[in-house]
Amino acid sequence: METCFLSWVPSVVLHAPRGSVFVSGIGSTVIRHDPVPDTGYDSGVNEPDTVPEQIGPYRVLRPVARGGMAAVYEVAEPGTERRLALKLLERQFRGQSRFGREYRALTRLDHPNIVRVYRYGVSAEGTPFLTMELLDGVAAQVHAKRSGRPGAPERTREAVRIIAEVARALTYLHGRGIVHRDLKSSNVLVLRDGRVKVLDFGTARLADAAEAIARHGEFVGTYAYAAPEQFSGGDVDARTDLYALGVLFYRLLTGHRPFDSDSPEELRQLHEDVTPRDPCSMVPGIPDEVGVVVMRLLQKSPDDRPESAAQVESALTRYAVARPHRMNLPEPDVVGRHERIAYLRTMLSEGEDVRSRVAVLAGPAGTGAARLLRQACADARKLGWTVVDDRMTGVAGLRGLAGIVRSICRWVGVRSHPDLGRVLTAVNRPADGRMSTDIELVGRLLVEAVDARNGPVLFAIRDLASASSTVLDVLTQLVASGRPVVVLGSVSLERLGVQAHLSQHFGAIDWLTLTSLPAAEVRQLVSSLLGLRNPPPRLVARLHEAAGGRPGFVVDILRKMQRSGLASANDGGPVDLSGGVVPLPESVAAHARAGLRDVDGAANDLLQCLAVADTPVPTELLPGLVGLPRPELVSLLAALEDRHLVVSLAEGAAWKVSYGLLAEVVRSRLRPAKRAAIVQRLALEMVDSLPSPAVVRLQLEGGQVGEATRTAVQWAERALEDGAAAEAAPVLGRVVHAWRGVDSRRGCPGPLLTLQARAAVALQPGSPRTAQILDRLQERADVSAAEVAYLQSRHLRWRPELAGAKEQARLACALAGDADELDVFLEAGLALAQDARWSGDFEDAREQVSQVAARVRRLRVPEFDAALAIESAAIDVCAGNPEAALATLDRIGGRYLHTLCSRAQVGVVRASAATALGRWTYALGGTTWPLLGEIRLQGCPAAHVPLLITAASARLALFQLGEVRDLLDESRAVGLPCAPVWRTRRFRLLGQLELVSGAPDTAIEQLGRARDAARRDGLLLEACHAGGWLGRALLEAGRIDEGLATLDEAMLQAVALDRGRHAEDVILCRLEGLASLRAPPRAVVRSAIAAAEGLASGGSAVMRARSCVGLVRIHRDDDPSRQRRAVQRARAALDALETNLAAEERAALQIHPWRVEVERAPSR
Repeated sequence: METCFLSWVPSVVLHAPRGSVFVSGIGSTVIRHDPVPDTGYDSGVNEPDTVPEQIGPYRVLRPVARGGMAAVYEVAEPGTERRLALKLLERQFRGQSRFGREYRALTRLDHPNIVRVYRYGVSAEGTPFLTMELLDGVAAQVHAKRSGRPGAPERTREAVRIIAEVARALTYLHGRGIVHRDLKSSNVLVLRDGRVKVLDFGTARLADAAEAIARHGEFVGTYAYAAPEQFSGGDVDARTDLYALGVLFYRLLTGHRPFDSDSPEELRQLHEDVTPRDPCSMVPGIPDEVGVVVMRLLQKSPDDRPESAAQVESALTRYAVARPHRMNLPEPDVVGRHERIAYLRTMLSEGEDVRSRVAVLAGPAGTGAARLLRQACADARKLGWTVVDDRMTGVAGLRGLAGIVRSICRWVGVRSHPDLGRVLTAVNRPADGRMSTDIELVGRLLVEAVDARNGPVLFAIRDLASASSTVLDVLTQLVASGRPVVVLGSVSLERLGVQAHLSQHFGAIDWLTLTSLPAAEVRQLVSSLLGLRNPPPRLVARLHEAAGGRPGFVVDILRKMQRSGLASANDGGPVDLSGGVVPLPESVAAHARAGLRDVDGAANDLLQCLAVADTPVPTELLPGLVGLPRPELVSLLAALEDRHLVVSLAEGAAWKVSYGLLAEVVRSRLRPAKRAAIVQRLALEMVDSLPSPAVVRLQLEGGQVGEATRTAVQWAERALEDGAAAEAAPVLGRVVHAWRGVDSRRGCPGPLLTLQARAAVALQPGSPRTAQILDRLQERADVSAAEVAYLQSRHLRWRPELAGAKEQARLACALAGDADELDVFLEAGLALAQDARWSGDFEDAREQVSQVAARVRRLRVPEFDAALAIESAAIDVCAGNPEAALATLDRIGGRYLHTLCSRAQVGVVRASAATALGRWTYALGGTTWPLLGEIRLQGCPAAHVPLLITAASARLALFQLGEVRDLLDESRAVGLPCAPVWRTRRFRLLGQLELVSGAPDTAIEQLGRARDAARRDGLLLEACHAGGWLGRALLEAGRIDEGLATLDEAMLQAVALDRGRHAEDVILCRLEGLASLRAPPRAVVRSAIAAAEGLASGGSAVMRARSCVGLVRIHRDDDPSRQRRAVQRARAALDALETNLAAEERAALQIHPWRVEVERAPSR
């Protein structure tokens, strides 16, 4: 028996159905995914009367598990469609407060072996929920069983590895004062890639007794894993978890628990009084040293067990093996096919009442028909159908049915059929004159075999179009019998006439057509394969283009990349290591070659032109390229489109090859001379086409360096404006390199070099490579001296050579003003204003903006006015006037923000202002989240990172620490080009995150790094913020003198700057740090209280709430009347914050540590 007392919340967080078994925290209930029926519930789980369509903002995909008081659903996050596990409390009672405590315990944790929690919310019915990562795996014992019999070396190695990883997680937990108290097999999940995750913190105990998730006097745990002190009411500490770890270790090694009984009382006696049998004597093959570790973990007295989980991990180091490198990516999720899956599941749910029919999954190669067919087979088996799965290979006669007949031979009632021998002979001989008799014989046997099954039968047939006519006749006879039979086939529509051919035999067919996926759904697919919430946008874009949106091809390409080391899906998150290379898998090449079969003559010439172009070619250019009259050309394009070899864009305005790797196969079959001729024609015909990297490449291949330069300049100017420096840099580099082979007195044109320098400054400011590029611009007469000075200033800014940077920026302003280059004047002037803002000199920053405005506003260029307004608003935010910032931004017309970068700039400032005001709903859902959705698809690192950091700041304020970690992880994966300020801010947020998570020592390291980087780069505002938080971390770590000195230094620096939020932040960091001490210095406390009182009455809404809560904490030992007044004021401040929030953010604030601190204060 494995009964979990008070296991009121299932903690399973499992991924989509895929032949795996996982265990929830509902006692010993096992939910099997082989895969899931339409309800998503196993027969062993209580199915709810109704499944909600929506919980809070989340769309419910399916139920996963259910316990006594809570249920788990798989949900889709709005905007991103990210799949999460949502745990919904269905019965409140005392559970609601415990639910909040569990969230606060989990959200503080960040460890690779612990499930990550994201958000807390309340449904429309008022019931709380929390969301967490969706995992796919099996319980530890199930995984061990699959690894071999007890005593087998492989099983022992896996058991040791799992226990070592769990010990690592326990070391992390115990170091933060958390005792799990319910460690068992069902709470340890082994994922498909071998990673181990510890689940279910619904019974955990925090070091702070007031935040214990279960109250004193309750038995908490699972009897079969409980330590003696849990039964006797003794002290429960980290060593209690080590006993449960020993029970788990024993079970993984031997297949049995040390004690088993159906009686809780008997289990108590066994755990308290009986010594378990040594696992080495019980199972031969277990090393003696491993047995010693197990028996020591199972000692009755906590004092006789290992001192720590770290000691256990160290003892197992000799035997633990590294998790094997995952050579194959997992089975992909079914993305973008929800309607098709719904149709199939509805059909399968009819069971014996199903109408016999033929359904065909039809689409071009790679569109996922085979994957859907596998899903349908798994769903059918789960619903009690008999499934016969086979593939047609194109053999003549009835031999294509040999596999199906061999399958049904094993059925009861068929093995003794009198005609079985004749049928086996018929399906294994070549076609002959007896075919009509054989068709009737085989068809009759299939019908009788279905009758013998006494239930519905699914015949799943891959590549149905390859079946011979005689095989189709037999299947037609089977369907016409009226039995509960469904023939579900898959076909490739690249085979001409396939629909007419099958319709001729079957008559009515349910055609389930599959098309290519849009970029957003390819992103979801890549995310599921690599296990990354937000995969790199450039990688997704390359995969979408190379595969033409065909999910099967995306999977094949990614698997090839992973095996080749071009993409990684191991610990630390998947990383794009491809450098822009997309390999050609043999499976995709084979499909491409098959699709090109019988393509010849003019059709082949047309396809070759489109493949060499590798970009959409306008329809009006095609007659000249292939030498065909327009009517004939249109007919040819239609024929190629029917075979899914080409696709049209903008209703036939342009054409391209249907997917990038098909174009690669076509190009590989071209002779060099023919390719050169095609390139020459394309370069000449496309000279007036829309500029693109493909046109630049063609012109370079054709030797037209001058034309390539003009095209590259036109395209790169727009690309750099859109923040696509990473795309522009290699294109510009190739053209610059091409000029080395040109006999020209002038050499490489200055405008081209200037754009290359712009890209370099955007990507690698301060680097030697950028310095070399800028040096080429010196003394050039064909470049703007003002622009060169501006680029030099940006380059020197991040070396950092601050004085030189400022001098160059002022020079750029002067030169631009003299030359009337107002765009450069604007950029250089705003750069000076930005530097002044980061340095805390807000008056100087406003003066710089005014000087630029006086010069450029006479032109009445709305884009210039928008840029000035954005910087003015940013200054107001830093200076502590966020209301003015929002008012300024509201005056900017949306039509003037025509690029994603400019919209993102507004979004960053708007969200920062809203966060400062406590309007977190507006900062997130109304600002950063929609923009991040765009940027994740289009890819723009310069805008991506600031939005991520800004969103992380708002999430941190709401104590949604799991979300903060994901956002910061994403910012690291995106990269930080030209963003030292954002890099520094990221370090600070990481430090703040560690501090509020209860790890001050780690926080000190990150915050010290942030402060030092800010000082080096002249980011004095950031240095103040980082210094304040560093001082608080030092105080919380008990380093009082060092912490106070750091805070004094930060305060002196803040006072030297213009007044703003930075000074308020330092004041409150001092207050919060002192409040964490048991006996803070009285004189220091008095001054801290006096400074905080000013903010409590006159600061912004957030600063007012934060200061009021800090005062409640620091007055905890004062007289009751003063404490009551402090609590009343804090409640009012928190209530005021809630008025600007939507339901989810309001729920987060209800369980926020601020609210908890205030509500706990009267009970002290």
